Amino acid sequence: MSDYLTKVLHALAKPIVGLTRPADRTFWLFLVGAVALSTVVWFVKLRRRATWFAFLFPRAIWGHPSAVLDYKLAFARAGIDAALFTPFAVSSIAVAMFVAARLRLSFGPAPVTDASRLLVALLFTVAALLAEDFGRFLVHYAAHRVPVLWELHKLHHSAEVMTPWTLHRTHPIEGCVMRGGAALFVGVMGGVFVWAFPGKVSGWTILGVDALGFVWNATVSNLRHSHVWISFGRIGEHLFISPAQHQIHHSDRPDHHHMNMGSTFAFWDWLFGTLYVTRGFERLRFGLPPSERNHEDTVLSALFGPMAAAGRRLLAPIERAAPFLRRRPPAL
Repeated sequence: MSDYLTKVLHALAKPIVGLTRPADRTFWLFLVGAVALSTVVWFVKLRRRATWFAFLFPRAIWGHPSAVLDYKLAFARAGIDAALFTPFAVSSIAVAMFVAARLRLSFGPAPVTDASRLLVALLFTVAALLAEDFGRFLVHYAAHRVPVLWELHKLHHSAEVMTPWTLHRTHPIEGCVMRGGAALFVGVMGGVFVWAFPGKVSGWTILGVDALGFVWNATVSNLRHSHVWISFGRIGEHLFISPAQHQIHHSDRPDHHHMNMGSTFAFWDWLFGTLYVTRGFERLRFGLPPSERNHEDTVLSALFGPMAAAGRRLLAPIERAAPFLRRRPPAL
């Protein structure tokens, strides 16, 4: 029991410790990369209208009640994930070992290949990134299409301003499902590679992190949740999700609703018909209309409000099928 409590208490420091861990998106080097890119945008487009500090750190955004809730949720989620959801985490390695074993059982040893370790590492690095991103896309797509999941996902879309810490404005249940989906797809892909290239599977890493993911996080990833508009152009935004496209995803405009659900790659949205390509700067407002919100700007409401709304969604079909459940008992 003491070990369990110690683990939970240590987890509460994760948002701060994450600044020193390359596995976290708010790793200090990734934030420096975001500041550097933002500085380029300021210098090219806005230096005559605002100072560098006023552009990057406007009080109206970083001190907004919505942003303050994001900071609080970062700590709350870290503790809840450690206390409740870690035991249910999907292990990519376990999935990979299972898939590889099933492939060997069904098809025998893979055909002999003389592919070099370097080539296998390159192929696996790209394949793992594609698999993880597709897994995240499918969970995100379901969160916008399945009413029960949408009630949980509303927490993320209720952000009225965005900073890199809006990443933490995700309901713990949704976060568990998202991580599980990504790990499952990476595990399946890993199992195929372990079977096809026994003894040769490894990925390119930087500071222990997938190399391609490291580059993405060190450049544009943290600007997805920000006020800094960076577009990749028509061709680029058919391939990769730009910060501008993800900001479109959070927009309150009806023609932006449920668009651009990819994390890294845009061609998933292209295939599923949810791609929105920017055609120049668009002034946006973020958040949900009052009729859509299911929580207040407090940590407890943000955690329990979406769960209550999801529960009502689950019970609605039962109530429609059994109207007597809604009737009050006769007075005595």
